[in-house]
Amino acid sequence: MKAVVFLAGVLVGGFAYHAFWVSSPNPDALVCPESTFVNQFACIEPIISKGEYIATKQKIIEYIDEQKRQGTINDVGIYFRDLRNGPTMGINEYAEFSTASLLKVPILITYLNLLDSDPTIFDHEIALREGFETNEAGFKQHYAPPSALEKDAAYTVGMLLDRVVQYSDNVASEMLRAYLRVLTPDDILDETYKELGLVPDEGGGDYVISVKRYASMFRVLFNASYLSVEKSEKALEMLSASTFDAGIVAGVPEGIIVANKFGERGFYSADPNVPPMMQLHDCGIVYYPDNPYLICVMTRGNSFEALEPVIQNISRMIYEEVDSRRLPNPPVK
Repeated sequence: MKAVVFLAGVLVGGFAYHAFWVSSPNPDALVCPESTFVNQFACIEPIISKGEYIATKQKIIEYIDEQKRQGTINDVGIYFRDLRNGPTMGINEYAEFSTASLLKVPILITYLNLLDSDPTIFDHEIALREGFETNEAGFKQHYAPPSALEKDAAYTVGMLLDRVVQYSDNVASEMLRAYLRVLTPDDILDETYKELGLVPDEGGGDYVISVKRYASMFRVLFNASYLSVEKSEKALEMLSASTFDAGIVAGVPEGIIVANKFGERGFYSADPNVPPMMQLHDCGIVYYPDNPYLICVMTRGNSFEALEPVIQNISRMIYEEVDSRRLPNPPVK
């Protein structure tokens, strides 16, 4: 199960900014700066060895091939990156999959950006009206929120964002998208997509993206290269509250923090002889002690139940390899 971590912090820009080591604007400061979620590891000595993941890659490829032979999966794409200046590993990382709910992360990023012009935006209230339901079969949520939003009830932007990142709530997402169109005359969400290197879903079609391309968004948050350090920290902290533990989280030991976003998509044929095609993805940052890494796994197959253990096992194999590389006498902070 995903661990829930509470850290002491100070209020910055309307939300709590948590840090183990406080970042200092003084380049000559003696303290090595580090925040909880954002990259502040540059001045720490290596914790694990940094060789290429050749053997692990081959092991995972053999596992994928076996799952394909068994009919468990149709396709898998994987991207891994050691976020402390370490190597990367990709398997079918340029294959394209449906983005599904993964594009909800830019919605969070857009609202965090709007805090500059309106620090109270997380307190704005939006009422649930008719028209926010997503009735198309392919968009019905297999991993549904534990409770539904109530009609005509008012919810703050902050509450809806929490539901988007914790439960991947489709209705909350649609409400937030609609409110963005009210707030700004220009399509600010479209601008976020473009600035992050993502292409918006124009024309209402099913948008696809490669594993590596989507994974880059988590690196942008980790390096605080799009949002400020404080806002990047907030975004990753919120993502770490995701309740989805049937993917990456299930492959790491209990207590390891994971900031992740999953996505699901179902494709159904009118022909009863054609089986449905499901896609299940999970991408995020695993905060291995003092050496976080990025992992993104996208899968395609005939059932979500069959795809879950594939993501879990790939996550487990990567975590075990990272852990096996830990140096015998890592530096003490």
